[in-house]
Amino acid sequence: YEQAPYPRWTSLSLPASGVLRQALTPFYGADKLGFFDEPFDVLIAGCGTGRQALQTAVGLGPNARVLAVDVEDLAVM
Repeated sequence: YEQAPYPRWTSLSLPASGVLRQALTPFYGADKLGFFDEPFDVLIAGCGTGRQALQTAVGLGPNARVLAVDVEDLAVM
C-alpha cells in the first residue's frame, strides 16, 4: 500500500464536454446555470487518483477551472 496506495488506472472513459450542465438543468433551471458560460472555479477536495476529477473537469466543459487536491498532496507546515 505504501508504494502504490491507489489502484492503477486500466482505462478512462470521459464524458462529452459540458454534459454535466445538461444533467443539472432539470434540478436548477437554465437561468441558475448561466455561470457555465463564463470561466468558473471548481474545487475537488479528496481527488484520490484523479480519475473522477478528470471526468468531472471534462463534464463541466471548457470554462471550468478545476483544482483537485488530495490529502497526500498537502504539506504539513
